[in-house]
Amino acid sequence: MKTAYETLEITEKASDDEIKSAYLNEIQKCSHYPVNKGHYYKDIEAAFYAIESKYKRIEYELFYVPIVTAIGLLEAAAPKITKLRRPSIEAYERQIICSVDGDDESEFID
Repeated sequence: MKTAYETLEITEKASDDEIKSAYLNEIQKCSHYPVNKGHYYKDIEAAFYAIESKYKRIEYELFYVPIVTAIGLLEAAAPKITKLRRPSIEAYERQIICSVDGDDESEFID
């Protein structure tokens, strides 16, 4: 859910030279981190090509729509939660019993 500007760590008012410099710096950082390098490199490259010239930046500003994923929404909603917990077996059992008995308890309680 990062914008091209956030990916390259620049402001929206950056010049062509600043954008190119930021792109080269990010690519250089990418070469030092072999884990997931391909995915990171693709993100940097896509960000650079989206805003590399004045006309592309105008097009980007007019037509950019962030891709929203379920994981991205969860991370945005709860950035401090690193791992989502699943309800325990007991919580599922309580939910089933409550639904069979007709109780109003509709939440999972751990």
